[in-house]
Amino acid sequence: MLKSILKIRTKKRLNNAVVKELFDAYCQLGIFAKVSEILETVPQEKREPIIYTLGSHVTKEKPVLVYSVLQSIKERSGKKASQVAAVVDLLWSLSLIYDDIFDRDLKRSGLPSAWVQFGSDEAYKSAYAGFKAVKQMSDLFLEKDRQNK
Repeated sequence: MLKSILKIRTKKRLNNAVVKELFDAYCQLGIFAKVSEILETVPQEKREPIIYTLGSHVTKEKPVLVYSVLQSIKERSGKKASQVAAVVDLLWSLSLIYDDIFDRDLKRSGLPSAWVQFGSDEAYKSAYAGFKAVKQMSDLFLEKDRQNK
């Protein structure tokens, strides 16, 4: 369910061929699936501002670049690279929520900022819950990595 909501919201903003190609790579490399997996751990009542912000910035060059760099230096398997790239994407989105609140930016990528859409308190708490989820999943990824060595 969450994956389909994210995909629908994001696809509405894919009106440029390069942006669409990057988003397709983001999905095919497993990054989108990992982002969805991490978001599943955020309490449902806190997800909406995060999903809204993820859908407002659809250029996925940062996580795709991270994935590509990790693959090129053979530092991470595809699965691990997608986990790291998902963390980068979520951290970026969550930082945008805070940045817009602190700077009182009314718009993000031509849309009302998350704090304008949901209120600053709800957006702030949502981003905080997102950071906690990223931390928990990162710890889990690292623990599994340690066990496999």
